[in-house]
Amino acid sequence: KMRAWINKVFFSDKKIKRLLWAALLFAIMISGWRALTLYSGDMSVFVRVSMKSVEAGTAALYYDVGQGLNSKHVSISSVYGGGTFNDVKLEIPFNKALFHLRFDPPSISEGEIVINKVDIVDRYGRILYDFNLNGLKPVNQIKKFDFINGNIQFSLDEKANDPQINILVDRPISFKRLQLLSLMWVVPEFIILFLICVLLIYVWSRWTDPARRRIEK
Repeated sequence: KMRAWINKVFFSDKKIKRLLWAALLFAIMISGWRALTLYSGDMSVFVRVSMKSVEAGTAALYYDVGQGLNSKHVSISSVYGGGTFNDVKLEIPFNKALFHLRFDPPSISEGEIVINKVDIVDRYGRILYDFNLNGLKPVNQIKKFDFINGNIQFSLDEKANDPQINILVDRPISFKRLQLLSLMWVVPEFIILFLICVLLIYVWSRWTDPARRRIEK
């Protein structure tokens, strides 16, 4: 009975159809407006390096946006010591193509550094791009660089002050504004708003339908 009533009344009534179209337009307008005005600040993108180091220090990421690697395009983050894996997040511009990346690990005096994952994530940790660890190549002041059990394990030259590791980029990496917004907010919020409107229309139509009310009595 419920399904028959929905098919005959809820989707065949012209007034309800107009309300459904209005609900669709309302959900699109609200989610789009909020995306453009409120969520733009959330479109931060990070290169995330999961690594462990015995000593604490500072890591840097140099990124080429078409002008080569230079001191203007660099992101810096602290690295925790203690020999346990931690995520080092280095912010990069979301609206520029990336042609080349170079990771500079902390200049530790002893022990080894282990990297088990490198990717690009948004502010909420959702993966946007995943790097193959085989694409990491030592460039400067790296004494030992081995792949062990799927991880990269390396040590630095004595008195190293500028260790460098290239991150291979096969083709320019870029993220579109609308792509990031849809991943973060637009699609989920649109679906939720539209479903709420449909539920309200459904409740209203049942309440105002005299035939349905007589059946329930």
